[in-house]
Amino acid sequence: MNSCYNKICRGIMVSSKNIFYRITAENENAVTDILCNLMKHRFIRDIVIRFFIPDVSESVLDSISDEGIIPQKRITYGGQPDLQIISPQIYIIVENKIRNGTPPTPYELSSYITAIKSSKAKYKRLVYLIPQDYSSSPAFDDIGKENSDIVGVCKWEKFLEALERTEVGDLSQYFKDAIEYISSLVDLHLIEDTQLKPMEVAMIYEPNIMLSAFSAAEKLSKRFKIIAEQVIATITSKFNSAFDIKIFAERNQCDSNGIGQCIVLEHNKKRDVIFYGFSNLYDNSKNDKYSFSVAFYFENDLFDVTHFKDKERDQYWWYIPIENKTYLVSDNDEKLVNAIADVIDQAIREEYQRPT
Repeated sequence: MNSCYNKICRGIMVSSKNIFYRITAENENAVTDILCNLMKHRFIRDIVIRFFIPDVSESVLDSISDEGIIPQKRITYGGQPDLQIISPQIYIIVENKIRNGTPPTPYELSSYITAIKSSKAKYKRLVYLIPQDYSSSPAFDDIGKENSDIVGVCKWEKFLEALERTEVGDLSQYFKDAIEYISSLVDLHLIEDTQLKPMEVAMIYEPNIMLSAFSAAEKLSKRFKIIAEQVIATITSKFNSAFDIKIFAERNQCDSNGIGQCIVLEHNKKRDVIFYGFSNLYDNSKNDKYSFSVAFYFENDLFDVTHFKDKERDQYWWYIPIENKTYLVSDNDEKLVNAIADVIDQAIREEYQRPT
């Protein structure tokens, strides 16, 4: 059996020969759409539903039609689930989270649980499909425990393994590419990298340099966290108040993947994310002047970065660079806040901007 899942877990990116390569967005909606299309095939649908509810009967599976697989549709109780599986005998809401650090909102949890409880179907469940290292919120943990009979948490790793074991990828190139593409978009639990790079080995022999690097990283991380409220205040003033856009600071990062601060924007019960700081995904080798950036991960079209001359893109984010001298002046937070806010201001789509 060709295991594309195992290849992805070793960190190999999706092949450019994959039929989905660069023809669809690289976000949760793309994963939802591909999964929905896979479930139009009865035998894959049965595998998926039995993964969510193992004791479901054959007659219940027979009751589900293609029309009962519904992606991205708003529900009466509020919110827009990623996927709904509906028949007179079964009702499943599936929320897929492909990235770590994006916990569901209390509103989302409450409305989906209400919808499940109100259903007259015999089999009903709210399923969160999440990465192995997914960090949830206290609200999610508490509500999940209180409603454990109808709320289930499934790991993407186990889910993809279950699909792989059926060898569906051997039946069709479409199935194989679909599973590989989903795997490439999800933050899977990769094998830990403990192999030291030459630069890291050199630092071990210069402990003062290594400790200074740690110190610098911690100081920058704290500084980025401290200015978050100022950045948020500036962003808030840029948005048209007619739109229900909530803005708040989330995760402060200081690890081998990056040093910086995440700011979350909630709109239509969905989230857009801004990250400012350093990221090892951003390739600054073309221009050493740009190592600091403002990064955008957006699904709700609040932003448009196409007009920026200097920008880079990886699988998930758009990066807009800011000159190093902006953040090296440690006693001038106002200048750094204004530089970050200026990029965000230029990225806000015209229809969401505060009228002048």
